[in-house]
Amino acid sequence: MLLKPLQGLSAWFQSLERRERLLLSLALWLLLPLVVLLAWFEPMMQSRQRLNERLERLDRERATMQALAQQWRSLDEQAPTVKRQDLETRIRASLKAAGGLDDFTIKSLDNGSVLLEIASAPQSMLMTWMVEVRRETQTQWAEFRIERSAQPEHLKLRIRFVEAGGKSS
Repeated sequence: MLLKPLQGLSAWFQSLERRERLLLSLALWLLLPLVVLLAWFEPMMQSRQRLNERLERLDRERATMQALAQQWRSLDEQAPTVKRQDLETRIRASLKAAGGLDDFTIKSLDNGSVLLEIASAPQSMLMTWMVEVRRETQTQWAEFRIERSAQPEHLKLRIRFVEAGGKSS
């Protein structure tokens, strides 16, 4: 099936003058590397360009993170000189600022940590508060448990807070 068209092409090529055959052969040999370049090399170069752009973006993000880490360390060093409120007061203030998280129980434990229990709170409010509370109160979570509440779209929460750095007063 493929043999007949190739024989026809070969006969046509042989019917051309020698100079025309030479020009067609030269054009074929020049076009072949160009096709290889466009089909293989160009996508590879585009991929390399995308990777370089991503690397530059990641370098910028790393520099930003390092600057934030340095800022955090300097604030952490200044923290002992500033008289800070006790842990329970900071957590209560954060809950009050969040609004809508009124049904909670807070206990200060002997080791200096604070245990917060919320029986039922709207999921959206609770999630928003959880994102902010660690930054606002400069604390860490030593214990964390979240469960579904009996009410739809509500959650039950239990968190034991400790001072940032794991220090309990």
